Amino acid sequence: MKHYKIAINCMFCQPRGGGIKEYIVNLTNHLAKADTDNTYILYVLEDQLDFAKSLLPQRFRIKTLPYNSDFLSVVRRSLFSQRFWTHEEETEQFDIFHSPFFHAPRMKRAKLVVSDDICLTENIAKLSLEQAPAIWADKITSMLDSFHRTDGRKAIEDKGYSVAETIKYLEQVYEGKL
Repeated sequence: MKHYKIAINCMFCQPRGGGIKEYIVNLTNHLAKADTDNTYILYVLEDQLDFAKSLLPQRFRIKTLPYNSDFLSVVRRSLFSQRFWTHEEETEQFDIFHSPFFHAPRMKRAKLVVSDDICLTENIAKLSLEQAPAIWADKITSMLDSFHRTDGRKAIEDKGYSVAETIKYLEQVYEGKL
């Protein structure tokens, strides 16, 4: 049996993490009991490390993301997280990346598992990691045929939020003008 290195983004393991925090805590603690064959890396926010360590399995390696839970870090994370995850994938060489909250970065080699929206669809498939990438691609493609995504950015902008205005504001903050 192949041994896998699995990375889990646990950034919502924080006091105000809500249901995603509960999912992360339950998932990782159950995995720690059930799976002794694979290696796990859990990623948490820098300022939430102590909190996360109090809830997450001790035998899993915990690494900090270069971000905190404050608003400015959320903005930085939105802008630069892809660079961080690209570097981490190269450094850690994980086989699987699990993101339990709507979003996952692009990976060159790791297979992605994104959850949380899973309860909103009947398009659920169990795929073995031993299966060829082409089988994964075929299954995902067939599932996408029945999935209709709305343009979230347009919907947000229609409500009065402007990406351009936010960028101008952030430039002023970074330049010390605000």
